[in-house]
Amino acid sequence: MIKVLQVLSSHSSSCRHKSGKYRYSFRSSSKLWSGQHQQETRLKIAVLVVSFLLVLLVSVFGLVSKKQDLRYMASELIDTATVSGSVGQEVQKRYAQLCEETGLHPSVNWTAAYYDAATGKVQLGDVISVSLETETSILGFGGVLFPVKLTATASGLSEIYWK
Repeated sequence: MIKVLQVLSSHSSSCRHKSGKYRYSFRSSSKLWSGQHQQETRLKIAVLVVSFLLVLLVSVFGLVSKKQDLRYMASELIDTATVSGSVGQEVQKRYAQLCEETGLHPSVNWTAAYYDAATGKVQLGDVISVSLETETSILGFGGVLFPVKLTATASGLSEIYWK
């Protein structure tokens, strides 16, 4: 019996009692294990949460940047359209330049109170509106992509009188 106790004592937490016999304290070793295990688990969870937040932050920052680029494109296109008084070749050239500059290729929708579709002309003082729309995605944790639709609108008054 003593040999069995000695073998067991080498594999577990034990202490020798005053009487010389081994007294086992499995409770203290399980508390010690659970305390270390809880700390490790908390640390792993904290690392996962921080990495998830970093991935989300980088994705949201990219989304905000694209939204700003889209607003810039809408503003530049409406400036070109109001100065030229039409949605023609000048606006198409500017659109191509902005697409190259920003890397975005949004769909464009023009509206105006008086709009000649054949020539693209807008009468003096009429409101010209442009709406840009593009689809992008946010990278989620684990490589999951979440699609997001971005839109930007701008408007201005035509500055050219067409006879």
